[in-house]
Amino acid sequence: MKSININEYVDFYIERQYSDYMEDYEVDDLEDYRETLVKNVRNTLKEFNDFQPTFSIENTSIFQYFPYHTLSTQQQYDFLDHLLFLKYNDFAIGNKVIHNLKKITYDLDDSRFDALSLKETVPTSFTLQLGQYKNNHRHIIRNDFLEIKQLLSNNELIANYVIEKQSYQDLYTLLNIYTDSILQAINYWVIACDFLDMNKRMACLLSLHAILDKLLDEVTSHHQTPKNTKLSSSLDIYITLLKYRNRCGEHLKLSSYLKEEQENEASYFQPVKKEYFVTKSMFVENQNIKAILNEGNGRCDHFEEKLIQTKAIIELLSKNNGRNVDPNNLLDLKVYFRELYISKSKYKTTAATIAKKYIDSPNQSISLSDERFLNEKISRGYFREQIPLVLYDYKNMIQHKLYLVIIQSLLCYDLNEIVSINYQITNLLIKESFMSINEVLPDYNRKPIF
Repeated sequence: MKSININEYVDFYIERQYSDYMEDYEVDDLEDYRETLVKNVRNTLKEFNDFQPTFSIENTSIFQYFPYHTLSTQQQYDFLDHLLFLKYNDFAIGNKVIHNLKKITYDLDDSRFDALSLKETVPTSFTLQLGQYKNNHRHIIRNDFLEIKQLLSNNELIANYVIEKQSYQDLYTLLNIYTDSILQAINYWVIACDFLDMNKRMACLLSLHAILDKLLDEVTSHHQTPKNTKLSSSLDIYITLLKYRNRCGEHLKLSSYLKEEQENEASYFQPVKKEYFVTKSMFVENQNIKAILNEGNGRCDHFEEKLIQTKAIIELLSKNNGRNVDPNNLLDLKVYFRELYISKSKYKTTAATIAKKYIDSPNQSISLSDERFLNEKISRGYFREQIPLVLYDYKNMIQHKLYLVIIQSLLCYDLNEIVSINYQITNLLIKESFMSINEVLPDYNRKPIF
């Protein structure tokens, strides 16, 4: 492990940055500045303990995941120069550089991470195409799953491009596309697949979880030492790690709150009784709406007011966000009503408060973290009404494990290896998800895909 001499670095820094202005400073002022700088550098270097090769979302010492000590002395100097520049000059990240990088929240823009890069990022034509792949893959998974070969071919094309062009700036987008395809495949080909009985769905989910456990062990054991010793590319990979950590960390917090609510208010999350079961084909007519929405649990204060608010937000989300929801559809109405007013979980605030804020806002805008919380609650609501809630819990377990595998793969700090590993992981999990559905297709549709 290399360790720089702080006093030597500070003297060198002052000489380089202020050599032309030395005569303008009083000796005492310069000494005060030097002492402040030494303190700042010393506090910063405290964050850089030995490199931690095993990722944990609970670990807030995030610079343990940056291979600082593998850099040459000159590159360590350059890195400290960069951090000091950000501290004093960059408004995107703020002067509390390390503190702001540690935060896990959807509400701070990713530019706080991009500011760490040593080079300006200019989107390439391929960067702009990457979003189209995500939409194309969703279409295949949801509507045309026998075209799975095209999806796998696209994954290979994306991987080859990023490796061939050494396009560090596209790494985070590549991981997002791969992650989205995996989760979409699990949701549509396993969890919500009407072809599969519950035993088959559970068996597939358990198999996927076991595969991810094995992958995590393999990736962790092979990535004990960072392979990249170049500052610029190491920083670019580290930025991807910070972005992905932020994404999975916020989702982990959200799902943990909802899981805790399910345990604390278990009576609200029991399987739906037959008399209160509704489907997407049912609309509000002459049914006893209150009994259905409240599932016969007696009193519901201010029911009519809450019903009006529920219909209002469904209508706004349909109009502004293009959601396939209808305030007169009994399933939509029940899901939103129960997750807004029956379910009481609180993230930064309650879902009912978020809904009111959204309705009352002139341009129907809420914070991104509030939006994600609301979305996750509504997603859980549809799970409970249509699919056993235990599958929702397994989905979250698999999602968290997937996030860990992907972040762990970044710790080798080698672009080619990171892309190759995630390409293989993605195709493995997509194929595993597909095999469950392919087995139960009618004979004339079943294909030897692989």
